[in-house]
Amino acid sequence: MSPRDGEAIVDRTNISVSGTFDDAGGVGVDPKSVRILLSGRNVTADSDITAQFFTYRANMQPGRYTVDVSARDLAGNAVRKTWGFDVVIPVGAAPVTVPLQVTSHANNAIIEGRTTLVRGRTAPGAVVDIKVNAVAPIAGLFGVTQDVLTQKVQADANGDFSFSIAPQLPLPGTRYEVTMVSRKDNLTAESRLVLFQKQG
Repeated sequence: MSPRDGEAIVDRTNISVSGTFDDAGGVGVDPKSVRILLSGRNVTADSDITAQFFTYRANMQPGRYTVDVSARDLAGNAVRKTWGFDVVIPVGAAPVTVPLQVTSHANNAIIEGRTTLVRGRTAPGAVVDIKVNAVAPIAGLFGVTQDVLTQKVQADANGDFSFSIAPQLPLPGTRYEVTMVSRKDNLTAESRLVLFQKQG
């Protein structure tokens, strides 16, 4: 995997996100099955993909990025790998965005109950626009997106903020797609988070 999990990248131009597939002597990965998400955005169509590797290249703004890659081999066996890296501002450079990160949940985390408190951190005093959509998993509603929350919150003096996800009907397996946009002094940052309602 490149960048490595947890790596900090200073050069923001032409960053390469890549990985190699090793089927351990099996029948090989089906390139058509490969799906690549970068911080929740599907970049599969913009990537170079073969049975042995994938590569996505782009200029990236400073911030935290997550990579979620899934694929199947020609026998139908599934594989999935997720990791994260940071694009950072060089020392002495002027900031071009505000920091924004979720501190309470990892991406693709499982949540329980009717109400979930999500905590995050951004620039002190920044305003965070929050939007939460729920995608129902049940027959007849599959793929139907419902608005669960649209809210503005302001970070405190330490940059901490929080909000609650409280769907009216928390169906098991529901996927919650959270989008957060932080704004301060004409600078912005966007972060995405996916949560899943516990099954059973």
